[in-house]
Amino acid sequence: MPPHVNPARARARSRAAAALASVCLLGAVAGCDSDRILDVQDVDRLPPAFLDDPSFLPTVAAGAVRDFTLAYSGDDNDVGQILVSGMLTDEFYKSGTFPTFVEVDRRTIFDDNADNQEVFLALSRARRAAENAAARFEASAPTDVARAELLNFAGFTYVLFGENYCSGIPFSEFDEAANSFSFGPPLPTDSVLNRAIARFDAAAGVATTPGAATALNAARVGRARALLNLNRPAEAAAAVAQVPTAFRFVVEHSTNTAAQNNGQWSYSNNQGRWSVANGEGTNGLPYRTAFTDSNDTRVPSYLAPEGDATRLGFNRNLLRYQQMKYPNRESNVTVASGVEARLIEAEAALRSGAAGQFLAIHNALRANAALYTCPTGALGCVNRTTPLPPLVDPGTAAARTDLHFRERAFWLFATSHRLGDMRRLVRQYGRAANTVFPTGAYSRPRANGTLLTSGSHGTDTSLPVPVDELNNPEVPDDYSCDNTAP
Repeated sequence: MPPHVNPARARARSRAAAALASVCLLGAVAGCDSDRILDVQDVDRLPPAFLDDPSFLPTVAAGAVRDFTLAYSGDDNDVGQILVSGMLTDEFYKSGTFPTFVEVDRRTIFDDNADNQEVFLALSRARRAAENAAARFEASAPTDVARAELLNFAGFTYVLFGENYCSGIPFSEFDEAANSFSFGPPLPTDSVLNRAIARFDAAAGVATTPGAATALNAARVGRARALLNLNRPAEAAAAVAQVPTAFRFVVEHSTNTAAQNNGQWSYSNNQGRWSVANGEGTNGLPYRTAFTDSNDTRVPSYLAPEGDATRLGFNRNLLRYQQMKYPNRESNVTVASGVEARLIEAEAALRSGAAGQFLAIHNALRANAALYTCPTGALGCVNRTTPLPPLVDPGTAAARTDLHFRERAFWLFATSHRLGDMRRLVRQYGRAANTVFPTGAYSRPRANGTLLTSGSHGTDTSLPVPVDELNNPEVPDDYSCDNTAP
């Protein structure tokens, strides 16, 4: 018996062959060849060469989109960048039991953290899948809008790497045609973001037909986001000037399988492992009270009443404040939007000293109630009867900066923007990290009204590159990924 044959399957095959041989002897099957009938090719995995057929391009594209959705938004079994980066910031606190995620919540992440490794690998797979799929389209259908969409997904993976991980990220490649693997050296954050811009520029070059407007606007917003991270706000604003405010580029979820469920809904609303934070670690923003006290429906959350099992988190001790931005397992998740485009323009105005223009952009968004209606099925969320009140100029550049980043945090809540913004406050605006990130005692609200305090917050300001990457021969012996640096 060949060593790769399952013994149970072999025994079953022998029994079936004997049965068919009996049928042949009885003459029930003319010309019966039992060996030939049972010699069925196992096609549970297609060899790579099958995907070279242009007819498989939609399948390749669908797989890449799935990989990005998992890496970004997660599903019923895997967390994505939104949840993990939000945990490191002031968006979420841990109401579950996994100590690896408590490390993230406390800002004390070890480079051998297994869950950090998983989300890093998921994003790496998404990058590879998007670039591989885009290359296949370039070879067989170079003008297809799907190629632009795939290039956008590749660009957003680089943006997420650049915003959420420490500087010094290696990217390795596999050449299927040559069946060879090439290791990549650690790249600084600026180089990672420039890779993102190159993908978005390529996407914009493909998205030139009327039916490609979504892909084109996604490329514009992605490019601007990378430029903003590179401290080039004027160029970023110019990149999004033509993006409509109502534009949205989303990844889709469904009820079909657990693997297609929305990860935010799963881990917060269904499992109770993630909860919406409020003023975390002194510096955190008041997401919950902004909703409960001012009905700011950009950041809806829900605490079940006394006696309801969903009032408690997974550990049955901490209160569970469920996010209601994604209230259903099929809720779609925004990757890029026209609202983000306007926020980028507002920041460019802020940086240029145009306070009037800065406020006008923000207040135009706040006056548009259609942008912050309650999601269907959001418990406890009631649509506003009046728009959000206009902002008033606080009078100083520093106070305007605080106001701007608060507005960005509320508009872009739970979309993996907050960590990049907090790092930019340190890197570009000269803020001390301990005035931006959660600091001091690490405390979370108990069901009995007291706080559970477990030590203090650490000093991490980004996710570390996993220790497994030290096996990369292109990583020097003195490699240091400083995830306490902005």
